[in-house]
Amino acid sequence: MKSPCRVCAGALGLWTALLLVVVCGSHTVAEAQDTTEITALYGRGVHAFFAGQASQAEEMFSDCVMAGSTDPRVYYFRGVARLRQGRQYEAEEDLKLGAMYEARDPGMRYGIGNALQRIQGPERITLEEFRRQARVEKVQQRRTQTRDRYEQLRSREADVLHRSQPVPLEQLVEPSVEFQGAEQTPALEPAAPVTAPP
Repeated sequence: MKSPCRVCAGALGLWTALLLVVVCGSHTVAEAQDTTEITALYGRGVHAFFAGQASQAEEMFSDCVMAGSTDPRVYYFRGVARLRQGRQYEAEEDLKLGAMYEARDPGMRYGIGNALQRIQGPERITLEEFRRQARVEKVQQRRTQTRDRYEQLRSREADVLHRSQPVPLEQLVEPSVEFQGAEQTPALEPAAPVTAPP
């Protein structure tokens, strides 16, 4: 039979584990609800945008941004909504931010091409210029990082491959004192050839 202290300790450990599951689980559920609410708000904003209600759509997309969304589509649609309202500077900032987020995570999760296919004309041309520029900048940034890493490795190459004090040639040619008195090991005799049995 277990002692009462062990039973209490086991129960306490069980309650602690249960409490951790409930607390951690509630954060996960809350985050999923937040993401679902942001997605629903984004969807309502898209419907308002295509219904010609640019200012209402902009408000919904701004709410998504304020909630912490980094979805490039949110920034693209808010930028185009602002373009339709004649707010060029703000629109360009949104398009630039959206393109930056897309270049960082190139559309694997969001289906950006499908989301933007109904936006055409001068607005789409402007949007595509920002997307192209962000992709070019990302490629240049990667090349710069690769070049910098290569230069760091090359700068350490001399330390790794070369000694700072050269070894005198005499040490390489003459046998050292330790090995002069060592016995010569006899050479192995070649093995007798193996013949097949008659």
